[in-house]
Amino acid sequence: MTNKNKSAVGAFGAGKLAGISRVIRRFGPPALALAVYAAFAVYLYRPYFQGFNSPRLQDLFVLDISLASLGCYVLSRRWVAGFTESFFAGAIYGFGPFSLGLTKFHPTAGFLFAAVPWLFYPAAFLCKGKYKPLRILLA
Repeated sequence: MTNKNKSAVGAFGAGKLAGISRVIRRFGPPALALAVYAAFAVYLYRPYFQGFNSPRLQDLFVLDISLASLGCYVLSRRWVAGFTESFFAGAIYGFGPFSLGLTKFHPTAGFLFAAVPWLFYPAAFLCKGKYKPLRILLA
């Protein structure tokens, strides 16, 4: 390890940096996408937070948007090969007008749009081989 690398590792701590890289290596791009989606959701809804000490219904915005974005990201990885394209598909779905319109009425209405991509998951990924006609029923 060179001196330049030692100073970069020293700023974050060798243990923390190794732990983060281990998580990204193990879970890959979906973990990175989820982290970015959650960070952007917290940044977007930060004016509505009073703190994370006591959970409130308004705190579900971050969970709803992160789950919806990750679901669309995973679903789009079925047909799109690149990380960037799938990442932006999840971001557009999770932070688009459909999600913002639903969360305008009630914080739990966000679960509606968060569940949609995950409901298509069995039809897109699980039915292969002789169970291929089952995809029509699942979709």
